Amino acid sequence: MSTVVVLASADGLYRAGVASLLRGAGFIVVEVADVPAAIAASREHEAEVCVFDTDMDEGAAATRRLAAGSSARIVALASQRSESDVLGVIRNGGSGFVPKTANGDGLIRALRAVLAGQLAIPRGAISTLVGELRVGPRRTAVGAQRIDLTSRERNVFELLENGLTTQEMAARLGISTVTVRRHLGAIAAKAGTRGVARLRLLVEA
Repeated sequence: MSTVVVLASADGLYRAGVASLLRGAGFIVVEVADVPAAIAASREHEAEVCVFDTDMDEGAAATRRLAAGSSARIVALASQRSESDVLGVIRNGGSGFVPKTANGDGLIRALRAVLAGQLAIPRGAISTLVGELRVGPRRTAVGAQRIDLTSRERNVFELLENGLTTQEMAARLGISTVTVRRHLGAIAAKAGTRGVARLRLLVEA
């Protein structure tokens, strides 16, 4: 019997391309455009896997909703592939995280791994994931409160405390400035403040 996969993406053209690829590999694909429809379709069709586009909805939050609403294994298709993005998906019940830069064979391999009960994540995130799952997130003092940060978020925050600019952080950590900003944004959200400028003020207070 063929495996039913629910594919959720608000981008109709992208969704059609991925659906064609999956059907060519023998999967039965149910296409939907948002998270509520993905939950409903997963239940109706008893889908084994739900693949969703993180450009449609924030990865960790969408994963949590999908995992709570259906029994399907959850796989994220993501434009960004920072460690915090991967960890957010896995911590919230996801089984796979596939960058959109992956080729078709990579996506098929990931789905088959997930169906076999394995995690499918980018190789570069494996050591971080193992470390986080072993010791769990550590609480870090941000202003007057303590919040849970991933290991990479802690690295970025420590550099922020030391007064480094975004460009300097990127050079020190060997990552892009876009990734640094994503980490800073995640830290700011967890600290309940809006924007990196306010986060810097919180650090300096």
